Amino acid sequence: MRCLVRSSVNIDETFQVPHIVRPGETISSSHMWSRPGGKGANVAAALGLAGVDVAMLGAVGRDATWPLDELTKRHVDVSSVHVSDVPTGRAFIQIAADGENSIVLLKGANFAPNDRLDDPTAWLSADVSHLVLQNEIPLATTEAFVRCARTRPHVTTVFNPSPMLTTPELQAFPWDGIDVLIVNEGEAADMHEALTGHAAGAHPAQALAQVPAFASIAWLIVTRGSHGSSAGVQIDGERVWVDIPAGSTTHVVNTTGAGDTFTGYLVSGLMRLTTLSRESVKDVLTRASVAAAMAVEAEGAMESIPPAEAVDSRLGSGDRKLIARLGALRAWDGIAAPRIGLLSSARRATRCAALPNETESGGAARAPLALRRAAVGRQALHASARHRWPYELASHAYLTSFHTDDAPYQLDSGCIPHGYAAPLSASYMHRACAAPGVPQLLAVGDDEGRVHLLDTLVSPDSWEPRALRHSTQPLVDGSLFAMEWRADDAALALGGSDYSVSVWDVERERCLATYDAHRGSPRALAWDPASGGHVLCSGARDGAVYVWDVRQSAPAMHLPSAHGRRTRRRGVAPAVTSVAYLPSGLLCTAGSSTAAVRVWEPRMARAVQSSADVSREMPWNSRSHGVSSLAVAASRGRMYAACTDGCIYVLDTSDVARALPPGEARALWSDAQRLNTLYARLALHEDRFLALGCHSGDVVLWDTHVAHAPADRGGVAGGGHVVPRAHEAQYVSTAHTVRK
Repeated sequence: MRCLVRSSVNIDETFQVPHIVRPGETISSSHMWSRPGGKGANVAAALGLAGVDVAMLGAVGRDATWPLDELTKRHVDVSSVHVSDVPTGRAFIQIAADGENSIVLLKGANFAPNDRLDDPTAWLSADVSHLVLQNEIPLATTEAFVRCARTRPHVTTVFNPSPMLTTPELQAFPWDGIDVLIVNEGEAADMHEALTGHAAGAHPAQALAQVPAFASIAWLIVTRGSHGSSAGVQIDGERVWVDIPAGSTTHVVNTTGAGDTFTGYLVSGLMRLTTLSRESVKDVLTRASVAAAMAVEAEGAMESIPPAEAVDSRLGSGDRKLIARLGALRAWDGIAAPRIGLLSSARRATRCAALPNETESGGAARAPLALRRAAVGRQALHASARHRWPYELASHAYLTSFHTDDAPYQLDSGCIPHGYAAPLSASYMHRACAAPGVPQLLAVGDDEGRVHLLDTLVSPDSWEPRALRHSTQPLVDGSLFAMEWRADDAALALGGSDYSVSVWDVERERCLATYDAHRGSPRALAWDPASGGHVLCSGARDGAVYVWDVRQSAPAMHLPSAHGRRTRRRGVAPAVTSVAYLPSGLLCTAGSSTAAVRVWEPRMARAVQSSADVSREMPWNSRSHGVSSLAVAASRGRMYAACTDGCIYVLDTSDVARALPPGEARALWSDAQRLNTLYARLALHEDRFLALGCHSGDVVLWDTHVAHAPADRGGVAGGGHVVPRAHEAQYVSTAHTVRK
């Protein structure tokens, strides 16, 4: 078997810069270097290093043929690469200090007309079993290879449509010729919206499966950065869903080659696949995820790709155990993630035949609005979609379909006979939305220090014992003010009124780590997504921020007064009310005294950015207001900060001090938010749908994709949907949507 990669060969001209250059700005680069690159060349290199037979089909210019030498070193057959009079393609890359990157492409020889290269019949010979295509060559060439491969049953066609096609190009593309589709989370959302006319739902791979044009694609794979990858694979006539958390990394240098590394190692796994099952799919994705995680730890794109021996060593040292959990639900009471039935896949010969509309025959696919954290004073506010979002609904119809259940989930007190405990904090398991029918397990912390696990798919209208999956004994001495699931859902971090931060295996009620350095109640917790579940950050009322490595007893970092020092007037330092990690690994904090968000470099324990006190920029505010909660939309580069002045402020994650583009809302306002306190919490779903629990007892829902500010309102957008009176007593309530 041989893999043919028909794609680009570039030279990466990389510049080390303090930050990504802004419009009209000139900055200096501290370093500059040239390295081999191009998405196709990177994938071919990954395939060669993975140990499979791979040939590169592309073009370079006579001005620079040395990238071919680098491919040869990585066991890639370059005998079919054409040397053109047109210069070799270039990628001009900026690498910022925080590891983020920006890329500008020069097409060069990759787009030079060549009748021989563009004729697929000359290259798809009998020994080619797999064909890899991307979008750094002319689209007409890509489509010609797809159509030709469709007539050759022995060829498996893998397509990574990056850079993304335009909407007309997506609509005209011959998708019936694709066997494996690999996209990232943002691309999946864009493709779904372009091909269906409405926004994607909760699970990115499942959202792609709802696109009629993709019905015959056997493998739908979505990479999700630090959240791992998701796949929907047709096995024995049904679509099986698998989620794999990201492989652990020791440190992040740059992410340029991670996606291509994932693609190369995934295709190498497909080439070696002998039997198709859930377990074999997990193994293929696991290996690709580990390789991609290793690629972010080194400089360069092609040069960062690890060889198979290094990947095997990382897997053997324990990473397999970490990421092979699938990101599915922990087996509480024997619960396992089921396979989800889908339409039978069409044979290659009948791919063009019309397929029935699944939403008509089997009901719309549903995805939960997993609103992870919300609390209003001592009444926990947790809104979730009991039924899943019908994808065909427009955004407004979706949000306005939410209403509060008449019957609440009540938590029996462990101290007062026939009494109830007050819920104070809540957090959904990360994989509660992995598949329809999988229990949506919500962890709720109460004023007695206990954790309750609720299955929110069980309607409180007919309260059943099975809705309460588990209640622990008191885990802290007092109340639970903060909680956060680890990414693998195997452990829960807790912040108690006894000033403790602890990590628990809740199922076994076993403490994995505990810390008592704070001198105030921890109110904010966040796991570092790049640490493999080892690093936890906490912020508390004492104004301190700690970063903990759960493998050690001492703090890894301590910021004693993250948002200002103690003053004689206040007597205490401003409290830290929220902490959040950016995709770059930087740490964001917000406090009780002002609406300034600070960004920290954890390794150096210093602030690298700080926003203005955005509450003072509003003409109606005569004083500063604090921030109660932060939510980061990583794929959109936006951060949302809920403020006690009633606004949700919007910040740019690449530079929180930077003004947003004209026309984009810099704040979201609803009258229901105006009396909010520092207990109000935000929750963000799929980097799009935002919810805020309010002091009024209401929940305000926002679609951040459509929120915009009229020019006469100073950048403040209205239009949030209010779910009224979600809380008027001490209970856990849910909001749900009914299909219309």
